[in-house]
Amino acid sequence: MDSDQTQEAICAELGDKKIKVACIGVAGEKQVPLACVMNDEQRAAGRGGAGAVMGSKNLKAIAVRGSMKTPVADEARLREISKELRERLAHHPVVSLFKPYGTACLMEHGWVSGDVPNKNWGKGVWREGCEVLNGRVMAETILVPHAACQGCFIHCARWVKIDEGRFAMEGPGPEYETCAAFGTMLMNDNLEAVCWANDLANRYGIDTISTGSAIAFAMEAYEKGIIGREEAAAISPGATPTPSWR
Repeated sequence: MDSDQTQEAICAELGDKKIKVACIGVAGEKQVPLACVMNDEQRAAGRGGAGAVMGSKNLKAIAVRGSMKTPVADEARLREISKELRERLAHHPVVSLFKPYGTACLMEHGWVSGDVPNKNWGKGVWREGCEVLNGRVMAETILVPHAACQGCFIHCARWVKIDEGRFAMEGPGPEYETCAAFGTMLMNDNLEAVCWANDLANRYGIDTISTGSAIAFAMEAYEKGIIGREEAAAISPGATPTPSWR
């Protein structure tokens, strides 16, 4: 099962939708070094290959359900401080953008300071790509209402729906890092393709940042003649390799 199916199956088997599941997908089972531990509708403990560690132990998933309240020395004071921090953060210029546009809003602003990686780190600025691969465009085209992560008031998590075409899907949308990894790093300006690749990677349980970076490296290696068609075909069996970034 992929990571989504695993979480759904365990909750169904145990008859409790409030159970939390940390699991691996096929990537973790095969001990891919880029494998993640997945939870809560495609949230990932992404870097470092923790999913491969679980796979090496034949551990598919861990399910938990809390039943006790966490003891607090001064609950009234804790609530007071939490409220104060929430009000401060809500008016922070970056946080105020995260709720309507998610972390992908950083794509639209990051290109100005050269803070978005392009073409396997080989191109300084790609304004055109960043202006279509961002949270604002996502919100205006494919975003649908969805609940926030538990206990979070920022509500930056995205839920997208692409109704038709090659990249039709519905599920969590890409974060800033994934828009860069599957988008600008590959000189790919198709937001729907980025969303589809993000969904596929999460279901396999493989880190989107490392995966996009590996693809970008392979594309540049192909472009510069370091690897040829045979090697490219070995990387992606059945695919027809093309040297073009666009």
